Amino acid sequence: MIQVTDTNEYRTIPCYELEQFPIIGVYKELLAGKRKALPAGTWEKDENVIILVRYVLEVQLGLSREQIPKINKKIIGEQKLWGVLNRFKSPRRLIEFVYPN
Repeated sequence: MIQVTDTNEYRTIPCYELEQFPIIGVYKELLAGKRKALPAGTWEKDENVIILVRYVLEVQLGLSREQIPKINKKIIGEQKLWGVLNRFKSPRRLIEFVYPN
């Protein structure tokens, strides 16, 4: 597994390597119905936000950099990521956090 020392490094990891992080396995259990929700505190950790949002948008949905800023609450809900909006309040703020440039 990749050793990351700076939160910004999670933004530059190639998307095909995101699946190695344990939070992705937990997320897949949620999608498979093996869990009712992500663990408490998941969205409080910046690295989880970056890893999960990038995984869903880049890997699972295959969105391009041009498409990513256009996501909305419906897409977030369909991907079972509602909890992240408790922290960021809007898809725009979430995207600005995960993709600051």
